[in-house]
This record gives sequence, structure tokens and C-alpha cells, in this order.
Amino acid sequence: MAYRFVLTSPDHHVRASAVAAGIGLMALPMRQALAPLVVAKEYYLPDLKPIHAGIFVRKNIDRQKVVSLIDTLKSLAPTGAREMSVA
Repeated sequence: MAYRFVLTSPDHHVRASAVAAGIGLMALPMRQALAPLVVAKEYYLPDLKPIHAGIFVRKNIDRQKVVSLIDTLKSLAPTGAREMSVA
């Protein structure tokens, strides 16, 4: 499929504004597709691979001091992706 870049920017809000203005498309998590953005479901668009993330905690850290931070970070993960374990 032929395409061309019409805008590049490190600023997320600039890219989202360009998409909202009808300049193009961008890939982002569905939870960030807030109005006026819409989810494109055209058959010719490629499926996107899932994003993986991890929370790594040092073995010798006092877990009681960081458990609330770990729980908060885990709660930010998309639904269905919270199958994380802290060893």
C-alpha cells in the first residue's frame, strides 16, 4: 500500500490534533482514542502487535515500601493485560 508521511512530531498532542483534523492516521492504545478521534476498522489496515510491559523489582528491596506503587502501576495496564507477577 502506498503511503507518505505528512507530519512527524515528537509531541503526542500535535499528532492527535493532526489526526483529528483529518490529515492522517496514527496508532495508539484504544483507551487514548478520545473524541474527536475514532477507531479505524478498515479491512486494509494491518493488525497491530500487542504492547508488552513489565514491572521489575529488585530482590533485596523492602516490598512493604513499594507494594502500593506496584499496585498502582499494575492498575494502569490495559484490561486483560494485568497478568503480572512480582517475584
